Amino acid sequence: MPFLLTCTYRPGGDVERLAIRDIHLEYMIANRDAILYGGALLSADGARTIGMMIVLAVEDPEAVRRFLAAEPYTSHGLFERIERDRVRQFIPSDDPQLLVNELERERQRGA
Repeated sequence: MPFLLTCTYRPGGDVERLAIRDIHLEYMIANRDAILYGGALLSADGARTIGMMIVLAVEDPEAVRRFLAAEPYTSHGLFERIERDRVRQFIPSDDPQLLVNELERERQRGA
């Protein structure tokens, strides 16, 4: 089951990241086979980058630790907070009946 990484910049981290953004992008490209989805987290008004999120296709928490330890923004101390959560993808799904089946299970559970 993949991991959702939600990484929020510390004060000033959003600006400091620009000096190493090329290295960060190289790292993301080199690891793209392990990344299901990722992108910038933006402020509510969309004017500032406040962090990043990545859905990482690894099963082992140790693999998450290794990924983050080598990730340039992390290793340069740009994040104030990093959250790691397991994710179960529903949409889009390889199984077109997934949500219908989930709904049926919920209805049976509630009956």
